Amino acid sequence: MATTAVGPPIGGLLAGAAGWRWAVLINIPVTAIAMAMAMAARGSAARPP
Repeated sequence: MATTAVGPPIGGLLAGAAGWRWAVLINIPVTAIAMAMAMAARGSAARPP
């Protein structure tokens, strides 16, 4: 619940200080890593024991 109140102001500060392009570009590798981890976890769970 605290993240709902704290997230937007922190996001605004980061976007104002570093620029919105930085915020978008930093999310590309983070998303790629998260997708790779999810696919690896799903792949190992899908195999029969």
